[in-house]
Amino acid sequence: MPSRHAATAVASLALAAAALTATADVVVLRGGRRVVGVVEESDDVVRVSIDGGKLAFARKDVVRIERVLGSGKPVRDRIAELREGDVAAALAIAADASKAGFADEARRALDFASRWAPDDPLVRAALRRWQSLVRVLPDDEAAEAGLTAAFGSGANLRRTPHFVIAYDTTDDAVRGRAELLEAAYRKVHALAESLGLEPAPIEAKLEILVFADHAGWVASLAGITVATENVTGAFVPTTRRVHLFDTNSAPEVVAAGRDVARAKAELDAHEARLEPRRDAILELRNRLAKAIDAKQKDAARGIESQIEDAEARLVELEIAIAEFRGQVDAAGRAVAEAIGRENIASTTHEACHQIAFATGICREGQPAWLLEGLAMLFEVTNRTSFVPEAVNEPRLAELRAAWSKGRTTRLADVVSDSVFTAPDANLSAAYAESWSAAYFLARKHPDGFARLVREGRSAPIDAESTAARLEDFRRVFGADLDALDAAWKDDVRLLR
Repeated sequence: MPSRHAATAVASLALAAAALTATADVVVLRGGRRVVGVVEESDDVVRVSIDGGKLAFARKDVVRIERVLGSGKPVRDRIAELREGDVAAALAIAADASKAGFADEARRALDFASRWAPDDPLVRAALRRWQSLVRVLPDDEAAEAGLTAAFGSGANLRRTPHFVIAYDTTDDAVRGRAELLEAAYRKVHALAESLGLEPAPIEAKLEILVFADHAGWVASLAGITVATENVTGAFVPTTRRVHLFDTNSAPEVVAAGRDVARAKAELDAHEARLEPRRDAILELRNRLAKAIDAKQKDAARGIESQIEDAEARLVELEIAIAEFRGQVDAAGRAVAEAIGRENIASTTHEACHQIAFATGICREGQPAWLLEGLAMLFEVTNRTSFVPEAVNEPRLAELRAAWSKGRTTRLADVVSDSVFTAPDANLSAAYAESWSAAYFLARKHPDGFARLVREGRSAPIDAESTAARLEDFRRVFGADLDALDAAWKDDVRLLR
């Protein structure tokens, strides 16, 4: 199976090939020469990808760039040919241009649609989608300087369409994080749109800090009221920044790595015992041969018995070592897989908090179960869970494990935040129950869920607010929650 980076490279090549066939731009040069390909622009250079490679032209030598879609006609020509009031055609052009990454051309088509039908819900939705997903957000030097200062020494910057990342990890590691962040951004908008929540467009790139070392991450949160013990990421509401670190450096991961290393050292010591035993058996075989040659039958029988015993003990030791090797290898894989899952989940979970607050989906004072439930709906738990409908498999496993051990939780306990504020709260189970309640309501009762997100009152997350939380929930879903509780539990049992 190819590695993630190899798979990403293959996917990138496939996308590039698709781009060359589905969209082609025309670069018109001084003197009239026209070059057809996929264009990448910078301040000074225009690069054109063609079948034979990539050509670069100085900006001063480029007269114009004609953006062309699959129809073979430049976008500017399609826009120029729009008939007055043809909103549907303008929206179609905007959609085609958006898919091809032609943000400016898409906006020009939408400007016509907005002028002709400013109150049309399709036009307003298309414009909001363009503002949220297609528009190119400008880099902000002052904001980036502030982010670099907050990170401290050794900071590099990586920019994506919607994020700016300060980091001191490897470029490959931050590239993977960047992909996850953009995936989370798209997923939040897709799910919010499906629920009718209408996330507001962001006006500046969201800020992320990624530390190579756990200690640097902890230091970055000094003076901020955020838990850091047994946590792999944090969204700080006051700064609206997400702080992350390479999970390889987490204390518990380092300890697990030491355990695996000790086990491997022990395995090496056991394996070192095999060779002398094999040598001893070889020596016995040599003695046996001499005894047979000398016709020393009694001696030969004694040596044969020794060989049988030695070989039996050798086989037993080899089997034990093989089993031990399997356990050590499995432990090493489990640590590596846990690191990968945690990096994916923590990156997207905290970013989803950040995106939800930045777009107005979430606000301070909403119930803990709702804030966390939404983040766990939006988060990407593996590289196949980019669709909103995907089950959050780790949370489902945590929930079923808790319930199988006798934990009894009512839906009312979740939506009133009692699962978080109880003196003996099991936070792992509370998070899993929050996800499952949000997942159930978003799928089975989307209108009520969206209304609760929009209209639920703000209140402190404490025991005194539980009555208000429950009152808000009953106002939307009805006073009798028993039937809803039963349906929720049935849903959990049936999920695959």
